[in-house]
Amino acid sequence: MTEPIDLSEGAVNPYAAVGGHQPQSVAADLRPTGVTVIGVMSGIGGVLAILGSGLVALQLAVGAMFAGAMTPPGTAGKIQAEYMAQIQEVTNRFLIPNIALAVTHAVIGVLMIVGAVKLLRRRPHAAAFVRRILLALIVFELVRIIPNVMMQLQIYPLTEAFTQKLTTGQGNGGPPPAMMKSIQQVSVIVGFVFAAGWLIVKLALVIWARIYLNRQTVADYFAGADSDAQNPR
Repeated sequence: MTEPIDLSEGAVNPYAAVGGHQPQSVAADLRPTGVTVIGVMSGIGGVLAILGSGLVALQLAVGAMFAGAMTPPGTAGKIQAEYMAQIQEVTNRFLIPNIALAVTHAVIGVLMIVGAVKLLRRRPHAAAFVRRILLALIVFELVRIIPNVMMQLQIYPLTEAFTQKLTTGQGNGGPPPAMMKSIQQVSVIVGFVFAAGWLIVKLALVIWARIYLNRQTVADYFAGADSDAQNPR
């Protein structure tokens, strides 16, 4: 068994024979911190991608049924039921793209989990594998913007009309229509800013991870794993 290295103050430098520095072979065996961070992030991101795809599939399958069950009675309920039916029509127009995106996202999520395991277990070519998956994720996130924006452009006027009908139907008992319209516009702006900000953060993290995994130190680390696999002790 190899004796532990004494790193306490005043201890003899175990690398004195090689100039006092840690040998390259030993340094290359130490996992870079960034690899650990990217591995954990990839695993968590993969799980979230699978869960998100499942929620999208559930919404597409039974969303209309749940919306109908939550409709209140009376005039407001009729207005809401009409609004939800119109929303469902928009959703149905984008059914095939949404299903394709959900399936693609789930596949990317599974591959991200596989990549995380490869990174953390120091499998040869793990860095290149994860970099490809992250590139696919960037493309996916950019492509997903198109149908999402198209859907929101069609839903917004429906929501505006719904708000107008709802406030008019409530008479003097509800807030003024101008106030409701202002609240709606503010909520749209806040939602857009949040969505855009979150997208920028995700893309920044993914781009950083791809750049980091292309570093020479990372290549040396996984090259050591490849050498160990070819020359087992």
